[in-house]
Amino acid sequence: MRKKLISKMLVVLVLLSFVFASSGIAVYAATVGQQLPTPENGWRRYDDNHPYFKYDNNWIFNIADYYIERTQHTSGNLGVMRCKFIGSKIRVIAYADFKDTRDERVSIIIDGEEYFYSNRIKSHTTLDSSKYSLVFEKLDLDYGVHEVFIHGNTKGLYMNIDAIDIDEDGELLDANIPNALTNLVATAGDTQVNLTWDAVEGATGYNVKRSLTDGGPYTTVTEAVYGTGYTDNDVVNGTTYYYVVSAIVDGKESANSNEASATPQAGSVDPTPTTGNAILTITMVNGEDKEYDLPMSTISEFINWYESKGSSKPYFMIEKNFNKGPFKTRKDYISYDKIVSFEVNEY
Repeated sequence: MRKKLISKMLVVLVLLSFVFASSGIAVYAATVGQQLPTPENGWRRYDDNHPYFKYDNNWIFNIADYYIERTQHTSGNLGVMRCKFIGSKIRVIAYADFKDTRDERVSIIIDGEEYFYSNRIKSHTTLDSSKYSLVFEKLDLDYGVHEVFIHGNTKGLYMNIDAIDIDEDGELLDANIPNALTNLVATAGDTQVNLTWDAVEGATGYNVKRSLTDGGPYTTVTEAVYGTGYTDNDVVNGTTYYYVVSAIVDGKESANSNEASATPQAGSVDPTPTTGNAILTITMVNGEDKEYDLPMSTISEFINWYESKGSSKPYFMIEKNFNKGPFKTRKDYISYDKIVSFEVNEY
């Protein structure tokens, strides 16, 4: 009877294992503090020597018997490691032993949220038991692009990085690539689609890309757009267009933004109003902000001129109807190639 009961329990365990595996439910064997010589199923490992990892402030590049490249990055001077990846989970693999010279409060900042882990594991008393240690994991991130910073918190105490594990179907990104812009919105008009997005700090321009298929592939419509908006006039009513936008920062192109779509239709209302007033703030390449209180009809003219990349004339004239002093008129001539961005605030 006892043998039959044990046999049935084994069958149940086998069936449960099959159900978990076939349903895609992740079952992780390793826990923080244990050794993990190779990545588990569902994970991909990147050695610390991967060129997409960036190390700032006094890291030592060790050559020893560690993972893959026989290398390890170590810092006792609050060095910072930076990385970016696409995925929903991350693990940090390190050499962690019992010595009191190890930092027990290492910071890992993921998308601006700080967590802590220890690079000291007291039960690891030998070289072999200290290698490939799983020192940190975060398993419940939203699937997408994540930015990571890792650094020690006590000068003179050592922390190291041997490898990083992420989703098997994820992707490691160059840490120096600018962050993707957010909040891309597409609004349909009559034979046009108007795009707006949030500015990226330090961006010198934006590339607009388009596809006729949800998810791409995308073809570049225009490059080096200097503002946070663009009107695509090369469209056909009744056709759905899918857009993404990338930012250029220090000569490097970011990942694509969220996708936005619109279907232009005959008789659609131009989303740029021509009545009322608004404050137009123009940021120039020299850092100066020029602010104007203007009717929306004038701002609409400015936006159309700007979106044409100044094709009609290289400057836009704004007449200033205040503080004229002894002058009959006061006019500002804004050069297209001197504009970084602009903002419109209606009231």
